[in-house]
Amino acid sequence: MRRSGRLPLLPLLLLAGCAADELPVAVVDNPEYSVATGMRFLDRGQYGPALAEFERARALNEKLVPAYLGIALAKAHLGDAGGSMAALSEARRRDGATVHPAAIRVLTLLRPAGWLEEAEREFEAGRSRGAREPEFLLAMGRAYKAAFAFEKAAALLRQVLALNRGLEEEAVEEVRVLEMIQRAAPASEIAKRVALKSQVTRGALAALLVEEVGWLTLPEVARRPTEPAMAYPFAADLEDSPHRQAVEALLKRPLRGLRLFPDQTFAPDQVVSRDVFAIILEDILLRVKGDDLRAAVLPAGASPFSDLPADHFAFSAALLLTRGGILEGRPDGRFDPRESVRGPEALVALRRLREVLQAP
Repeated sequence: MRRSGRLPLLPLLLLAGCAADELPVAVVDNPEYSVATGMRFLDRGQYGPALAEFERARALNEKLVPAYLGIALAKAHLGDAGGSMAALSEARRRDGATVHPAAIRVLTLLRPAGWLEEAEREFEAGRSRGAREPEFLLAMGRAYKAAFAFEKAAALLRQVLALNRGLEEEAVEEVRVLEMIQRAAPASEIAKRVALKSQVTRGALAALLVEEVGWLTLPEVARRPTEPAMAYPFAADLEDSPHRQAVEALLKRPLRGLRLFPDQTFAPDQVVSRDVFAIILEDILLRVKGDDLRAAVLPAGASPFSDLPADHFAFSAALLLTRGGILEGRPDGRFDPRESVRGPEALVALRRLREVLQAP
């Protein structure tokens, strides 16, 4: 029997819509498939394609509540507050019981006036219906985290772990970060904001050193050569920076690793790496407590870090800070010098530095 050389039509259509590293676009009139595809786009941060899939699902079945919830989430990510809330209202009109987790997520993204209280009402309404799904608890836990209510956030996220019904991996990471934030005990507004950041910028670090550590008021034991006069009184790129005041104050008493660049810019939005963070903290520590600290920790042998040789510019700083318990190395012996400093990590290190500086 002669075999046809043609491939079935549906696989061809699917392949045509799937370039490398791209999600397939729905090619059949299946609203549930469109919703699932939209959620995958949403998880990957591709909000435009996600919205298109959710809109397709709604067009195919206007009674499908998950399509409206997806539209609400996608539009919230895209900054369309009115469209997001309209889609959420439509979903609530059709099935109020399933709306609460998505509503909490939308409120956390948009943060209108009174958003946290509204999110708490959604949470209580869901609990009154017996909702205990991991997604529901995770949404409210993240809402509390965004509102700087770190203890409440950790309590709910631990419930996700206790349920053991999905999302444990996400909850474990969230709880780990929250526990680090709680150890840091951020007090100022800037510290709380930095606590939620996966990367710390030069501008934010300057603000933390001024407001949390009190660098400008600390007495110096180890004097340094006088800084050369700047060509301009302040950095040339701070006009739009929210940390302008703190940076300008810090530049009156600059630190190694946190000075002006040769072109008179400060680059307040530049991310701080762990090696640069180490030399900044070392400069503070030695100037306040004395240079003898460095001599006490310098090793006679090889570097204890697998990725930081003894001739690296931040080697002595990394050694001093890790042996002093201010900055943590990695469990496998690495220091990760080029990794970005995370917000919670920076706050814990600064709290420990402050304790050392205040000790007799």
